[in-house]
Amino acid sequence: MQRSQYLKTQKKTKENQYQEEQIAFAELSEFLTVKSSAFNAENLKIHQQKNKLSSIDLDLEYREIQLETLENRLNKNQSYLEIAKANILETLQNTAYDDTDLIEMY
Repeated sequence: MQRSQYLKTQKKTKENQYQEEQIAFAELSEFLTVKSSAFNAENLKIHQQKNKLSSIDLDLEYREIQLETLENRLNKNQSYLEIAKANILETLQNTAYDDTDLIEMY
């Protein structure tokens, strides 16, 4: 009978231990679920920020290329303007002499 009593006590002890471990497991599982959700939310924010930064980088790169293209066009057009001014001055000077020559011819 003592052995039977001993086994019942052991069984009860193991059942209590099992229940305590199940409670501890449930609490730990809940804790990990909360932490996992928080991690996922932060991870999502990080990916959104990375995407935004990548978009800004691409936009900046596009604008830098556009600026360079516009500066090149401006320089080229400035050169054309200087050439046109020089041609106009030359034409005006030649026209002035030609008029004088024409008047002398009459």
